[in-house]
Amino acid sequence: MVTLTLFIPCVASVFMIVKEQGWRRASAMVVLIFPLAFVIGGLLHRTLFALGWGT
Repeated sequence: MVTLTLFIPCVASVFMIVKEQGWRRASAMVVLIFPLAFVIGGLLHRTLFALGWGT
């Protein structure tokens, strides 16, 4: 759930970023956000699992 929340912003937000910043910068943001969301989600999963909150 955390990964989805971090990775998939509102569609309207993406279009506003494109409108304000342009396609090039918006694409760079998506390329950065995609792996970062999975890294943060994975770290959170491992942390919670180590604390006994996961299965």
